[in-house]
Amino acid sequence: MLKTLRDRGIRHMLNANQSVSRVAQVLEVSLKSGSAKVRVLLNGEAEPVDISFNYAFEGKTVSVTGVKTNREWLNGLAELFKDKYSSIDISKYGAFAQIAGYFL
Repeated sequence: MLKTLRDRGIRHMLNANQSVSRVAQVLEVSLKSGSAKVRVLLNGEAEPVDISFNYAFEGKTVSVTGVKTNREWLNGLAELFKDKYSSIDISKYGAFAQIAGYFL
């Protein structure tokens, strides 16, 4: 029950974030210790994209590795940006950083 509430809460927070809502709607979030699965509907697309990745939360930094999607071209894009976005400082996201620290 708590896992379901946590995942729904994270989905709601992501959809409320302007950076996310400009490009996609998060349909599902499922977190397990160190890994996540997310289903998003990209704006202008008819079918959702499934994304899986590993994460580590250290202080106010989230490290993301092993990003895989069900779309080959998105896997290629993830590979291009893996170094730039492998560590994300979430402190600039205010309340989101505090809540993420609690959930992750």
